[in-house]
Amino acid sequence: MPEKKYQVFISSTYRDLIEERRDIARSVLDLGHIPAAMEYFPAMDQEQLEYIKLIIDQCDYYILVIAGKYGSVDEEGTSYTEREYDYAMSKGKIVLGFPIANIDKLPRDQTETTQDAIDKLDKFKSKLMTGRLVRQWQDRQGLELAVVKGLNAAFSRFPQEGWVRTPENSNERLLNEINDLRKENKRLSQQINDLQSSPITKISNLAGFDDIHELIIRMRDRFGGDSRDISLEMSWRQIFRVFGMCIQTYPVRNYTKEALPKMLISSHSYNGSEPTLPKIYTMSQEKFEIIVGHLIAMGHITEDESGKFLLTPAGRLAYLDSLAVRKE
Repeated sequence: MPEKKYQVFISSTYRDLIEERRDIARSVLDLGHIPAAMEYFPAMDQEQLEYIKLIIDQCDYYILVIAGKYGSVDEEGTSYTEREYDYAMSKGKIVLGFPIANIDKLPRDQTETTQDAIDKLDKFKSKLMTGRLVRQWQDRQGLELAVVKGLNAAFSRFPQEGWVRTPENSNERLLNEINDLRKENKRLSQQINDLQSSPITKISNLAGFDDIHELIIRMRDRFGGDSRDISLEMSWRQIFRVFGMCIQTYPVRNYTKEALPKMLISSHSYNGSEPTLPKIYTMSQEKFEIIVGHLIAMGHITEDESGKFLLTPAGRLAYLDSLAVRKE
């Protein structure tokens, strides 16, 4: 029977636990399994967190290490590390918790200094320790040993699906069937694309490229403070051009919705005051769906089953036309 390998997600705050995280990743590798850690995709904002959720979905076990820091927080004041943990729990992942035994022994620069952060860290630690067995630690060596013991116990008591190497002598008939299915999928996808490449003619009085549409984008400081709405009047030609640029880099729906407001602001001759702090720009779900629905109705974009936006053939031509440089 082929050897099974597990993928293990390592979650914690980062800067105060760099060496400890390296120790854990090395231990997972020494055990013959696959570590997944935020060094490769740091959870510093909401967009990256959504990507990390996909990685957690693929993992078999989830390790959470808590020391003296609560970590970077989102707009609701919850740390991204706690968001990761909550998501892993919601997906029923096998969670192995490793809270530090005595925070008071940590250097001051490795602990929180505000009462709000201290309280949030205490609540997070209590959440982890409620209803499950955890292994506490006091130093790097103790943490590494606790993780190895915890993983071996989890592998034995709660075996997961894991990853198994495909045998080299794969069934030739099965490979041929897969290839035939791939060809059929390509043919059907082309048919769907052809059907979606023309405008939806049943919709009457559809606004055209030169018609103006009002957009409402909310702006706030990344580090807190008041927010306010910005009204932009843009033609559908301008909106489509920015949307087309956006999906070249962020084609997946969630990422498109996050990136689009800032790109619209950047492309528009907005005359507001220059920001003194980093800004976050957001758009309501309703406004986003109106843009998506209208561009689909115009026959310029489509959305596949995975939530990925694509330009139709007509959309690609219109997009290139919007970028082309004309003679003076």
